[in-house]
Amino acid sequence: MGIATGEAELRGGDYFGVVLNRAARVMAAGHGGQILLADSTAGLLSGVDLIDLGPRRLRDLPIPIQVFQVRADCLRTDFPPLRALDVSPGNLRPATTSFIGRESEVGEVQAALKAHRLVTLTGVGGVGKTRLALEVAGRLADEFTDGVWVFELAAVADPSAMPDAVAAVLGITQQPGKSVSESVAAALEGRVRLLVFDNCEHILDATAGLVEEILTHSETVTILATSREGLRVADEQLWPVPSLAADAGIDSAAVSLFIERAQAVSPRFSVADACDAAAVTEICRRLDGIPLAIELAASRMASMTASEVRDRLDHRFRLLVGSRRGLSRHQTLRHAVAWSYDHLDDVEKPLLELCSVFAGGFDLQSACAVTGSDDDFATLDLLDALVRKSLLVADRSSGGPDLRCWRRFASSPRSNSSRAGRRMTCEPRMLATSQRAKPTSWLCGIARARGRPTAGSARSWPICAPRFGGPPTTEIWMSPPPSPPTRRSSAYGSNSTSR
Repeated sequence: MGIATGEAELRGGDYFGVVLNRAARVMAAGHGGQILLADSTAGLLSGVDLIDLGPRRLRDLPIPIQVFQVRADCLRTDFPPLRALDVSPGNLRPATTSFIGRESEVGEVQAALKAHRLVTLTGVGGVGKTRLALEVAGRLADEFTDGVWVFELAAVADPSAMPDAVAAVLGITQQPGKSVSESVAAALEGRVRLLVFDNCEHILDATAGLVEEILTHSETVTILATSREGLRVADEQLWPVPSLAADAGIDSAAVSLFIERAQAVSPRFSVADACDAAAVTEICRRLDGIPLAIELAASRMASMTASEVRDRLDHRFRLLVGSRRGLSRHQTLRHAVAWSYDHLDDVEKPLLELCSVFAGGFDLQSACAVTGSDDDFATLDLLDALVRKSLLVADRSSGGPDLRCWRRFASSPRSNSSRAGRRMTCEPRMLATSQRAKPTSWLCGIARARGRPTAGSARSWPICAPRFGGPPTTEIWMSPPPSPPTRRSSAYGSNSTSR
């Protein structure tokens, strides 16, 4: 049976119209005992259990239509593939937005999936894990004869319901004497499928349990997951998703994304003007190259200039709010930050807040200094947890790792409300640390790793200066916004800076 919904014309006691042809093609795609619905019908129903079979190209229809199968206790679910022009099964939908940059990342993730059966894309909320995963899945679809299947887990609030949600998408019913997870794993045995588990972080244990069950029983299934932290499953390959490059000026991927999304709401927008180009470049840099934040900023181009957006970034949580309907916690900057912060424990939250005083990078010694801890290993464990949860970034380009806090966490409402208190807490601790430290070795080490400060970087001194460790620079950090520092020769090097 095939059902489609639309308007038909009654002529001479019979009905005519496109919808009849569509219903006939949907019916022809199915098999005996199978009930298929076009998306025009599925969208009108409530309380009916449906299996999303994905967009399909059917004979004589110019564009693909989304096809659904009715599921009920009295109906079979194990049917052959639909009789469609594209016979590849699965529910991977065509992308609705362009994919900008990250070609090298796509290649690396594809290579990782060929070497590992479980790859987890990790990263902070809004960094583009889902978009990258779907792009990779789409490019690999032809290699999985039983299809690519996507499980959108963001709406699954109850961990115990997670296996049922996956089974519903796959059209699998629980087998007698087996759990739902065991039934799913058994049904997948021998199938060559790519499973994409999207947004796992809030139900990590449940997802990990099902993934382990599947990988144990089916050697032909490959899994790509997205999460703010890893699943911690045996043989899992973590792949941290970086933010978009924003340091190449107008030619960077971040700026390209901004321009395209801005033109979607303001077709005449361009960066031909040097001032606009500079403003857009600064916006992308100050937003850490995070695609979600950049897209939200670009949406403001309908009523603002790039300079106006840039000048209001200090209030980004009011500025960067989406205009689309139904935005989830993954689609609003404020909610993404709040969700991540609220899921930290009572020991991790204070450390993240204290580390946010560093506008630049910091290391273990600096973190111990602001926390007042004498236990390097305890602080190291906490820093490691924050990195694993994608709340701190570990940058190894300078031989580090050099850690840094995302700007949006440092400027979040929670962070701003306690900034003065953190400053009062950190100042005496940093001063005591600097007085105990060996200024020459500390300063020279930072200079080698991060470059010597210059008069041009004076604005960043109040926060970056704790890294330099000597009493003079600690005084700079504690003081009001500094006047440009002067250069002179000293034991720290011919171009060292002091006050």
